[in-house]
Amino acid sequence: MLYGKICNKKMDAYLKVNKVLSYTKTQFNEVLIAIIESFGKCLIINNHLETSFVEYIPYHESLIPKFKPFEDQKVLLLGCGTGIAINTLISRGWKNITALDRDHQLIELCAAHFSDFNNNIYNKQDLFTLKIEDALTYLKSTDEECYDYVILDISSPEIIAKKEEYISEIHRILTKNGLFSFNDYNKYDMSYFANDVLKYFTRFKPRYQTILDYRLGHIQK
Repeated sequence: MLYGKICNKKMDAYLKVNKVLSYTKTQFNEVLIAIIESFGKCLIINNHLETSFVEYIPYHESLIPKFKPFEDQKVLLLGCGTGIAINTLISRGWKNITALDRDHQLIELCAAHFSDFNNNIYNKQDLFTLKIEDALTYLKSTDEECYDYVILDISSPEIIAKKEEYISEIHRILTKNGLFSFNDYNKYDMSYFANDVLKYFTRFKPRYQTILDYRLGHIQK
């Protein structure tokens, strides 16, 4: 057994690694998949705990609200990594799903190691559209008012540096009354998105849910 210093949400903690399942340096990320004591199977990206057996269900159940979409409504998922959010959207009744991640090696690792978390979703690509592309590049190339729902589930230093640009582009591509869901807390610098979101989303107040140590936000355009 190993002990490794891993950023667990809002604190650095030494967690006991019972078994390493995979360790890979992709083009963009350092990825560890391991069995961690008290957490079960975990995805750790750049030394940050991204998901675990004990929290993936309550996190995604709260990130993606329960409402039945209309047949032609479109959703964009920015940061699809484990595939759990894609599976949750399908279970909620979404049929027009675009899921985006720039790290194809991460997708392959999650397909291999997290099929029990995501219902083997990466082998069901007839149910959604997967794009391997940079999120901000895709946003800038997308027409105005193109999506009814956008989920931002990326936590990285790049998001911190360009968060206003991300938020303004997401606002631009959402339809009127479209919904934006996001993880408000960024573990890389302990900052929040709320103030930046309110610069662009001015018609409604955001709703927040605290699940475990995450604060998840939802706001309409």
